[in-house]
Amino acid sequence: MGVYQKLHINAEPSDLDIAAFDNTLGGRVMKAATQNTWTAQNNMTEILDAFYNALVHFHWEWRPRTPCGNSTEAAKTLDGQIKHAECYVPANALYQLLIAKAPYGFAVDKANVKVAPFSGHKHIIGGDPKDGPTLNDSWKRDQQNEINFISSHPRAGVHGLAANIYDVSTNQIADMYAWCDHKVVSYLGKFWDPCYNKVYLVKEGMTKALVIGINIDGSPTASPMDALTRVWEAKVLVPKFHQAVYFRSVPFGQARGGSEDMKVEGPYATSICGDEDAYGDLRAMTRW
Repeated sequence: MGVYQKLHINAEPSDLDIAAFDNTLGGRVMKAATQNTWTAQNNMTEILDAFYNALVHFHWEWRPRTPCGNSTEAAKTLDGQIKHAECYVPANALYQLLIAKAPYGFAVDKANVKVAPFSGHKHIIGGDPKDGPTLNDSWKRDQQNEINFISSHPRAGVHGLAANIYDVSTNQIADMYAWCDHKVVSYLGKFWDPCYNKVYLVKEGMTKALVIGINIDGSPTASPMDALTRVWEAKVLVPKFHQAVYFRSVPFGQARGGSEDMKVEGPYATSICGDEDAYGDLRAMTRW
């Protein structure tokens, strides 16, 4: 058990833990912070960058469907013992690093920082996205509703995670990823994303497009669980084009490249069901 696992259970690190501290992921960040006299209040951008680079140094892999999104796994990540996980783990690891006492962290008051989940618009027709950072809620949402928003994502991938949208207009993998949800850290009135190494003024800032309707195989009343075995279609509002387009799931074994996590193709100008009314009364977006 390392320094951060001990701190996580309110125990004091042993001499052996402390001796190995500099070689941990968290220790690597804190060494840079000490050398440059960073504080969380004044140097959060530098801290985020150092944390991201530490993930890269430890060859951490981003695996959205790995069911290990809990605070114990986050502490193990800071100790350099977990090398792959879903996005809740690095977000919670950054949170633990911020609240950890010196010299292991930045001693930020817990009341001022939290893990902040985002799952798109709260009123998706045909879907039921919910906010919440716990493993069970996250895993349940991931299984039930495949896509809630789309983010920019390098074609070459981030932490080993490839883009997962095939652009039918260019016949190549798009620099985008279709997400069920994503977790970041809320602090100082901003949202800090340790996976992408980005900062957002609002959580919607992580989106390139928001899903505003879900239709499963032409049936707007189908159970979200049907999306696992049936073709689903998402109506997506793209702010850049000021219009809605459609993205569809790809039947198993028919994907044309990209991430093995999930396959999506689009954009299409028209709906697969041919009935715009099937999406019901779409809600207006409130913030971008």
